[in-house]
Amino acid sequence: MYRWNSCLSEHGEDVMVSRGIREERLLLEQKSRNTVHNIVNCKILMNEHGMETCLLVSNSFHIRRMKYIMSDLGISASFYAIRDFMQLVRQWRITFQEIRAFRLTLPWLAKARQLAPGEMMGAAAKAGGGHYERSAKA
Repeated sequence: MYRWNSCLSEHGEDVMVSRGIREERLLLEQKSRNTVHNIVNCKILMNEHGMETCLLVSNSFHIRRMKYIMSDLGISASFYAIRDFMQLVRQWRITFQEIRAFRLTLPWLAKARQLAPGEMMGAAAKAGGGHYERSAKA
């Protein structure tokens, strides 16, 4: 069930729960504004819960950039993307957007490398929202 007014992390949670993952096993990162923010903030969330690695699920074009960011920031993860021919055909236009996004990632990575340990990125971080809690579903 997709809630059009929900954020991507909530949509991902819905997909995982619909596939049998228990909701209490999922942690949502909802404070980021881009992929670098998301990965930096996920690392903080992982540390708070004693996790050393994670699984990142995305489309095949986005996975390459996510791997680069995770490697650059020294964060351990596994990656999963569905790669079938028809999906690749439908997503060819996304390739150009992902190339542009990769170039825009580099300045954010430079900022991320300068953060103090445990410092978050994104609008909520600047507003002082430094702790994560499990989301309450409606």
